[in-house]
Amino acid sequence: MGTEVFKGSRKSRRAWAAAQKKYMRPGGLTHLYVKHDDFCELLAVGYLCTCNPTRVLKDDVGRILAVVENAGSYSPLEFLGSGQHD
Repeated sequence: MGTEVFKGSRKSRRAWAAAQKKYMRPGGLTHLYVKHDDFCELLAVGYLCTCNPTRVLKDDVGRILAVVENAGSYSPLEFLGSGQHD
């Protein structure tokens, strides 16, 4: 597959940003599940996502809050830092 990074669609990226802003609050508990494709290099090499994964946000009891597909490649470093997610 190579090291191609997928951009995804603008609508999906905006939906993902809106879901983060709505559900991922400081002091709250939100689980993020990233469902990578089998060919993704993140699973094999562990440093670069080369697929277009489905992102799922769940609350503390496991209820699905948001599901976003086609938002582009995922960076595991995206959520490190201050705890404030844009």
